[in-house]
Amino acid sequence: MSPNAEWPKLSVLWGRSPSSSDLEAELAALRALGFARVAWTLDHAGSRDNPLVTERGRARLAAAASRTGTSISSVIADYFASRPLIGDTARASALVLERTVGWAAALGAERVVVRIPGEVVLRPEIAVELATHLLRALGLGAELGVGLALAADAPASALVELVQRVDHPALGLAYHTGLAAERGRAVAAEVEALGQELTMLLLGDAEMGDGPRSLGHGRASLPQVLGRVARARPACDLVIAPPAGDDARFEALRALNYVRLMCARGALGDAA
Repeated sequence: MSPNAEWPKLSVLWGRSPSSSDLEAELAALRALGFARVAWTLDHAGSRDNPLVTERGRARLAAAASRTGTSISSVIADYFASRPLIGDTARASALVLERTVGWAAALGAERVVVRIPGEVVLRPEIAVELATHLLRALGLGAELGVGLALAADAPASALVELVQRVDHPALGLAYHTGLAAERGRAVAAEVEALGQELTMLLLGDAEMGDGPRSLGHGRASLPQVLGRVARARPACDLVIAPPAGDDARFEALRALNYVRLMCARGALGDAA
């Protein structure tokens, strides 16, 4: 990556507030901050109010994106962390996943991120059931041009093993630097270990035992993390994940400026 280049696929995580009545104003504000790509969230708690889940809502979101010069680049489906694709919720959630792939395709999104419980990754006997539902959704995604990425609170080696077990070219991994830092993981080393399976990197702050740790510091050193990704997976989606709340736009802008600063300084190409 050249020193002055923008990251080719830079998005911001948005849509966690169910009170998003003026979608055009929200997307216009994000565009003004410098974000042309938006990763839209689907969680269980606010799913009924999410524009993704109704035809009218998707039409509004698509129209707002078109008028503001933004695009919905992906859907971050935290929904499946609390309604997993295993056990009692498997059948209903599998249907939701297939619908989510369709919704993503209708908006022109490239990928759906499926957040799964960490225990699924660590228990192969459970992962077999998960793989069955994933393969069905991946088949639909192949027809519609939408890939999947798994995200979970689990070690990098276990995540890679799971993706390789499912063995589908449109399945990858999404990794959240802030959440990994909170668990005490060596983020840069784990990102490197994910290798070619890494398709999305979510950048967020970490809430450590001694207080909040801002993006780019401590275990989640941004130059180290992005430096390794830039060399190994330059086509990886980069998603800035600000904390939900009234300061979300400010936090998104702060993170964006920091990423741009690293690019301008050429730090990404030099980081070890």
